[in-house]
Amino acid sequence: MEKILVIDIGTTRLKVACVDENGTIENILSETLPKTSATEQDPNLWIDRTLKLISQLVQQRKKGVFSSIVLTGNMHSLLAIDKNGEPLFNAWLWNDLRAVKECEYLNSHYGEEIKSRFFNPIIPGFPLPKLLYLKKNDPEIFDSIWKILQPKDFIAFKLCGNVFTDFTDASGTLIFNLKNKSWDEEFLMELGFSPSILPEVVASYQKIGNLKDDVARSTGLKVGIPVIIGAGDLATASLGSKVNEDSLVLVLGTAGQVLTLDTNLINELEGKIFAFSYVDPEYYLYLGTIPAGGYSFEWFSKVWSMKIEEIFEQAKHSRKNLKLLYFPFIQGSGTPHMKYEPFGAFLNISDEDSTPEFCKALIEGVIFALKESSDTIEKFTKKKDILILQSLAAKVPLIQDIIFSLYNSKEIYLSNQKEASVIGAAILGAVGSGIYSSISQAQENMVSISNLDISNKGGEIEVLERFKEYERLSKILTKAPLINSNDIK
Repeated sequence: MEKILVIDIGTTRLKVACVDENGTIENILSETLPKTSATEQDPNLWIDRTLKLISQLVQQRKKGVFSSIVLTGNMHSLLAIDKNGEPLFNAWLWNDLRAVKECEYLNSHYGEEIKSRFFNPIIPGFPLPKLLYLKKNDPEIFDSIWKILQPKDFIAFKLCGNVFTDFTDASGTLIFNLKNKSWDEEFLMELGFSPSILPEVVASYQKIGNLKDDVARSTGLKVGIPVIIGAGDLATASLGSKVNEDSLVLVLGTAGQVLTLDTNLINELEGKIFAFSYVDPEYYLYLGTIPAGGYSFEWFSKVWSMKIEEIFEQAKHSRKNLKLLYFPFIQGSGTPHMKYEPFGAFLNISDEDSTPEFCKALIEGVIFALKESSDTIEKFTKKKDILILQSLAAKVPLIQDIIFSLYNSKEIYLSNQKEASVIGAAILGAVGSGIYSSISQAQENMVSISNLDISNKGGEIEVLERFKEYERLSKILTKAPLINSNDIK
């Protein structure tokens, strides 16, 4: 049976896995990625940890023969390398918000033009405003840039020596024209950037080279294994969760996301929901997101000095007539409001509220934020009959209870893949190495989902009522001007 080696560079963990042609993860190893800050990582650590984990995996399997190596990873980073292929600075991750002023400049000078070219809103998480920030604040380093890459592209370059990206990651830069499906070199030059810094864009299942001899020797892998470029983690997680035009996938990881596919770029979603190229070029991938999705639980656990598991347990004991609401905007609101400055809040606090109520409101608030996005998507696309739950949403019964109360008109499924991004990437590796002739064929053979057992789920009307109040107040919050400490006398 054919085996694919998958490398997944996450925001918090790096994973290396062996996946067979049926979608079974035979071996998986991972390590936490230390951060120099919450929004930066050292790319050299990525490659060091990758090679280390590959060596360990090969030793476990006692062989290093694979049909292909394929990659996936977090999107929207600014990672610049010099002519020697070395990083010029730590990668600025998707949650880096330093380029706020650059976004204001782009909005005031090119707002409508950017929307028409790139569809997506101008936010500091995208590489384009980050590039402007770098040019203004460190021109010497800016002038030393040879190429800008995404995390998976950097690792692929170190493995095979060739520089490429794929359509999914390119479309998440605010430099790639979604309609033409190409880099917008004219606009880039207008901003004073050379198009030469952009890598060539290829299909996500494209072979970009073969494993270098020195890497093979250091890891125990067979020399010359094909390296497949893969895709950004939003695309691979969707692919590995069986997303299609009739379904929504709800992912609750570090961020919270709802994803679906459509063959068209829908003007009404412009500026409300993100859109990216997909691994299947016939489709666009639509994304609704709350940046501090699962991270809200991590943040709260530190503030309250309790384990995340305790949050879910405490929430079970919340009183039923809860009024307390959590607005998970501690890293910005995400979609559909697109306000990327921290302004999270607990509202409607009463003297009856204690730890269980805060825990329940915390969990509900994250799901409510995603429901706002999925409602926006469904308002302008076809109604989705199926909801597929992934990550924490597929593991925690209380989260599923809340979701069922909000989405009880849909068929709800649990992904049977605990590592959707890994499986999605493996699908691309299987197509790229010729195991399957198409993405749809590979997905059918490598992904499975199962019905959510709803026999003990009642669909609480109180949850729907709290969501309506959440929706009303979120519109007020997101339209209100933020207080600037410099304005306080």
